[in-house]
Amino acid sequence: MNDPTLKVEPKGEANSTMKDASKILSDTKSNRSNTSSDTMEEQITLSPEDVKGILQGQEEIKAQLESNNKLIETFNSSLSRIFRLYQDLDKDVDDLKKWKGEKKITNGNTEKTIKELKGKDGDLETKVDSIQYDVNSMKTDIAVIKATVIKDEKKDDRFWTTKNLIITGVVIGLVLFGVDLLCKVILHT
Repeated sequence: MNDPTLKVEPKGEANSTMKDASKILSDTKSNRSNTSSDTMEEQITLSPEDVKGILQGQEEIKAQLESNNKLIETFNSSLSRIFRLYQDLDKDVDDLKKWKGEKKITNGNTEKTIKELKGKDGDLETKVDSIQYDVNSMKTDIAVIKATVIKDEKKDDRFWTTKNLIITGVVIGLVLFGVDLLCKVILHT
């Protein structure tokens, strides 16, 4: 008979454990067929090692299923991103077509741009990644400029800057020199 079920072959240690478990089950089935058909009770005898092997196989299968579920979640999120990108692309293409209709451009540049936007998936991903990189670069540049402006504003907020200290020192020196000169003039007269 042709069995329409999907047969999955685990890899590595899980494969050997699965083979051990299937051997135990096939031995159990053969034991069942050897018993008389008059009895209603069947007895399955498993050693503690067999039970441990089955339990270990179940744990390995469970871990593999969890890993596969994570891969499926990652794949689904990638698909969602791709669908969003295509929706955005469709919107951009529609906007370009609308713009072309409004402007009635006949030189073919708009048509070429639309064809480029429709490009291959790899091109789309590259364009999106390039735009994302540019946006991140601009964010970094803005942060640097903002930090510089804040630093300059803080410098302006300080009352005693280096320039103010020098000017104040010169003025005090001139005042003291003037007072000293005035005292000498008064004492000589």
